[in-house]
Amino acid sequence: MNRQKAFTLVELISVVSIIVLLLTFLAPSLRNSDAVLLGTTGVRLDGLMEAWRQTAIMSRQPVAVAMLAGDNAANQHFTAMRWFPESSGTAGVWKQISKWESLSEGILSDKTDSSGNYLGAFLPDYSPDLNNSLPNLVYEGVTYRPGKTPGYGYIVFLPDGSLYQDAKGPPVPCKLRLVAGMRAGESIGYHGLKNNDGRPANYFEIVLNASGRSKVVRP
Repeated sequence: MNRQKAFTLVELISVVSIIVLLLTFLAPSLRNSDAVLLGTTGVRLDGLMEAWRQTAIMSRQPVAVAMLAGDNAANQHFTAMRWFPESSGTAGVWKQISKWESLSEGILSDKTDSSGNYLGAFLPDYSPDLNNSLPNLVYEGVTYRPGKTPGYGYIVFLPDGSLYQDAKGPPVPCKLRLVAGMRAGESIGYHGLKNNDGRPANYFEIVLNASGRSKVVRP
């Protein structure tokens, strides 16, 4: 007669103890994973911004960096465009000069800081008015309009590398704050530790001054 072997109480307690011990060691890593992803994503975006600024300087033509403000996908997408003038006069056309890039999944741009102040980078309402209007952008069959909501927000680097400004914006210093979380429509569900006001305690902020140069701010 076959007898099925069962776990003893001691064995079950041992297995549970091992699981608890593993979770104890893994928990800090799980908490820190958002911070690591936030840092790597921010460094990559900051590097791309400087590269596109240098493109404006080297080509002696304006370069616009656009982010899809109405993008409800798991990742936020952004790209760069350059002004290509015609041989004579002021006519010309904006052309996309980079592939679509994206923020890492679970990392997105925040709209306001801990005081509720609107941040200036890539907000459609703060995107400057241009004499030569930027085109509509199409991503995966969806059309996004410049400076509209939903649509895309943008900043413009001038040929000397400085940040283009007008009465509309963007305010200087122009800030882009990345946080860990997921977007649900217009609201954001923040991940990780939060301050007393419910805002994320950890963030990666890229601050652009009037010259277009960036500075990274971390809490």
